[in-house]
Amino acid sequence: MSTFGVLILSWFLFFSTTLAAETKITFALWGNPETVESKMIAIDLFQRDYPDVEIEILVRAFTEHHEKLYVEAAAGNMPDVILVSSAWWPGLNNAGLLEPLNAYIESDPGLDWDDYLYRNTVLHDGRIIGLPEHEGPMMLTYNVDRFSQAGLQTPDELYREGESSWNWETYLDVARRLSVDADGDGTPEVYGSATLSGANIYRLLHAAGGSMYSEDRRRALPNVPAAEASLQFALDLIERNASPPVGQGVSFESGNLGMWNMNGQPFFRAYHTDLFDFAWNIAPHPAGPEGFHNLAIVNPVVVSAHSKHKRLGYILAKYLTSAESQMEKVRQGHLVAPVRVTVLRSPEFRGANAGLNLDLYFDATVTNVHLYPAPLAGGPEAQRIIFSEFNAALSKEKPISEAVQEIKRRIDQFIADNLREER
Repeated sequence: MSTFGVLILSWFLFFSTTLAAETKITFALWGNPETVESKMIAIDLFQRDYPDVEIEILVRAFTEHHEKLYVEAAAGNMPDVILVSSAWWPGLNNAGLLEPLNAYIESDPGLDWDDYLYRNTVLHDGRIIGLPEHEGPMMLTYNVDRFSQAGLQTPDELYREGESSWNWETYLDVARRLSVDADGDGTPEVYGSATLSGANIYRLLHAAGGSMYSEDRRRALPNVPAAEASLQFALDLIERNASPPVGQGVSFESGNLGMWNMNGQPFFRAYHTDLFDFAWNIAPHPAGPEGFHNLAIVNPVVVSAHSKHKRLGYILAKYLTSAESQMEKVRQGHLVAPVRVTVLRSPEFRGANAGLNLDLYFDATVTNVHLYPAPLAGGPEAQRIIFSEFNAALSKEKPISEAVQEIKRRIDQFIADNLREER
């Protein structure tokens, strides 16, 4: 038996009810034992109220977990309830494998949909495809000590002054002033900003008034000038020695970056594990030409369209994302990146994270938050194409305009190929 098979069996034997259950539903996820232990808090609450329902837990490696869902669906044994990555659920949804939850939510007086953060990140053509479960918005993480040494206002102070004080122009100026080239060789030992590569392109696009895909998801980069402006801003940081060149590894943990990008789960973990040996905090990213826009990486709990127990699956998803279960995790000292407003605003959560700018975290969760974009079948492959062209432009291997046109050409072809397969 594989290591994961032993892990699945041990978790199932330990946690499943010993009572003869009338109904069994299966919950599949990825994660380590600590992750599963945290999920068990919600499952215990569910079984408190539904003692005759047995829950089988399947814990798998991340990629195996998602790829196996298609195989299980074809074989007719797809799990009833599934934790799905934000990069994978669009493909599953396009394949008709996810149960829309609108009717369940509308008929459930016990669920306060307005209390959920990131509601727009689980919407697809008006269908609610799942309930937000964890992760969160991208936040600017900054080294307080570096700002103090440079005599600069911190990002949270600039953000509180408004868009005129915290925008792409001021970010570039701050990053340039934070950079330190002590030996004068032209290569800073300290950079003011991390390289805005990878997933940063999605956030920059929205801030410039664009998006990666058209609303009908049939075309890539519908606003070419916004795409070019986004790449130019990221390249300006590199050319002015305000951020490292692509591929030059400078970590925030080293203390040699003034500003970095993190999303909810990692920076809450960093805070609770004292990961950094310097003072740091969080703030929203600066406004672009079209104002403040943010990106959320939110992994939902979904219900299989093939499940024989859809309503029970919805109820389990509700418990897994409930304010009650999240608050119990806080009380027991588990890592929590809130998906509920009441949890984020609770004295217990605020007390457990008292050193962070939680008011600004809340701002970032409700202000023009966009889904981490993979609204295509095969989204991860599309992402690799986008990132490779983005990095080619930032490395000056090709002009920005050429990189943008190449992304459009390749992703438009990718979309067309997927549409043909769907037909």
